[in-house]
Amino acid sequence: MSDTIADDEFNDFLDQMERAPACAKLRKKRGKPEAKVQKQIVQWLLKQGVIVAVTDAGALARVGLGMACGIPTGWPDITGCTRTGRFLGVECKAAKGRQSAGQLLFQQRITENGGIYILARSLEEFLEKFTLIS
Repeated sequence: MSDTIADDEFNDFLDQMERAPACAKLRKKRGKPEAKVQKQIVQWLLKQGVIVAVTDAGALARVGLGMACGIPTGWPDITGCTRTGRFLGVECKAAKGRQSAGQLLFQQRITENGGIYILARSLEEFLEKFTLIS
């Protein structure tokens, strides 16, 4: 898959988010320092043929609703299905970001069920962990 296709797919996703209901937009107003690494990881996964979805499980939790558009609090930022059929969950964090209790719980549940869970602060860190696990 070419870089242009991955860029186009990610830009299409961003366009969909602009047209989405308010629940998908709450986080955007606050800013998200890990957005750059998230975009890099999504683009890389798309190039590898991984099915990818980007979610913001914390958006409505921050306003006291506990779930964001049906996504449980703590759900990874990026989810997907690898070419070998394994579930993939990626939590992107800024350099000093820490996982919430809900994120730690989902990490445990995903790995206990045979899925791949990666906490990444950079594309390089993600690639190192993904190569070891997958």
